[in-house]
Amino acid sequence: MAAASAAGSPAFLAAGTGRAAAVPTRRTGPVYTIAKPREQLLTLERWDGPAVLLRAAGEPGQQQWELLPAPNGTAPNGTVFLRNVGEGTYLGYEGAPHINKLVAGRPYSVRWELRDDAEPDTYHLVAPGGPVDGVELALDLGLLLVYPPRTTLRPLRLDDERQAWRFTLEE
Repeated sequence: MAAASAAGSPAFLAAGTGRAAAVPTRRTGPVYTIAKPREQLLTLERWDGPAVLLRAAGEPGQQQWELLPAPNGTAPNGTVFLRNVGEGTYLGYEGAPHINKLVAGRPYSVRWELRDDAEPDTYHLVAPGGPVDGVELALDLGLLLVYPPRTTLRPLRLDDERQAWRFTLEE
């Protein structure tokens, strides 16, 4: 596997868009693993289940994410959809974003804004649309102490590298 900058690579910017599906679909964009420190990977074990963190394991594709640029152009740091390769559904949430909202597999696309972190190939995944209750929200680990750890929307902390996600291009 080779690391590559998601928002800056020509392959990322030239990728097509996709439609939601309950089954895996043909890939139209680059595929990445998305990880936290200690090699815990963003995982979707069920098409409609919560997005969780697990070490490399599971069924093929559950830990691979296709980055699809949002239609009508992209934000400066990249507005994308993240489609799970194994399940064919999108990383997202139901309804309007709010603090501690569970992030799970959705049958429809949900936009995410990539914000650069200080580390190479590392980004904060921000729920677009501006602040909610005065704060921007980002994908992070939930506060509920369960295994496997679930992901939720938490207040964005750009100065906290533990909230950022490392993108590794799959070849």
